[in-house]
Amino acid sequence: MANENTKKPAKKTMGPKRRNKKMYSMVSFELEAFEGEFTLPKLGSLPLGVASALQGGDGSKLMKFLAEYAPESAGAVEDLSDDEVEDFMKAWGKASGVASGE
Repeated sequence: MANENTKKPAKKTMGPKRRNKKMYSMVSFELEAFEGEFTLPKLGSLPLGVASALQGGDGSKLMKFLAEYAPESAGAVEDLSDDEVEDFMKAWGKASGVASGE
């Protein structure tokens, strides 16, 4: 006879998880201060968490995202100075077909 005090461990429930690595449409653009092209995912296709953090002034999620999806441009983005960020965002938005504030 089984001991009634013995309980089965609770079944772990997992929320939805992406089955495959997401693929992003890429855009390329140049900035005067840099040699070569930036090639990045379209600005409007950034994951919600990355876009929200970026709008809140936290670029750390963007850097982690770019390291995975655009490693050849991530170092140059990380090297941007504060006074270059606005021109960078405008150029990225223009190449993506969206205003940089969206």
